[in-house]
Amino acid sequence: MTASPVSPESRHLPDRRVPSGARPRTREHVLTVAAWLAALLVAAVAAAGCGYLLWRGVPTLGRALFFGD
Repeated sequence: MTASPVSPESRHLPDRRVPSGARPRTREHVLTVAAWLAALLVAAVAAAGCGYLLWRGVPTLGRALFFGD
């Protein structure tokens, strides 16, 4: 006899799969939005840091920096 692909213990568990076309659960939606907001926050902080460095550094760039006096 061949073994069943489903264990006897899991036969009595409810099916928790989301049917195709169904809306995602609220908790999953909230976590997805939170993840996107966290990613945008990291990108905004990185952009602000680069902008600050450029704002402070660009005025010091000049011909003397590259070719000397």
